[in-house]
Amino acid sequence: MNSSSQPGDMFQVSMSSATHTLLGQLAELAAANYQSGAFLNALRTINERLRLDPTAFGEEVFQLRQPAGVVRIAVDLPLAVRFAVYPGQRLVFIRTFHYLPRPRRLDTNGNGKP
Repeated sequence: MNSSSQPGDMFQVSMSSATHTLLGQLAELAAANYQSGAFLNALRTINERLRLDPTAFGEEVFQLRQPAGVVRIAVDLPLAVRFAVYPGQRLVFIRTFHYLPRPRRLDTNGNGKP
């Protein structure tokens, strides 16, 4: 699906309040690691991909029977998302997010720095 899709073609994206809270906590963690910009860019990209064509985003983990759907995982560093897609309902349910911080470099004294 391309960016000229009509609004009616988009998938509805939702998540639980617990997942929303987790996302806020991960954003704070990213800020503490000087990755706020990358985190927000990844979140925007993930949101757009989930709305436009979640069936082609990331990798399939397993299929769901009732209702028919697919659980997928996708990564846009520094953020990973696990979600269920229900094509018949044009619905995406975000199950969880994972923050993947970049490795810290060590200075000559063995101390970590961003």
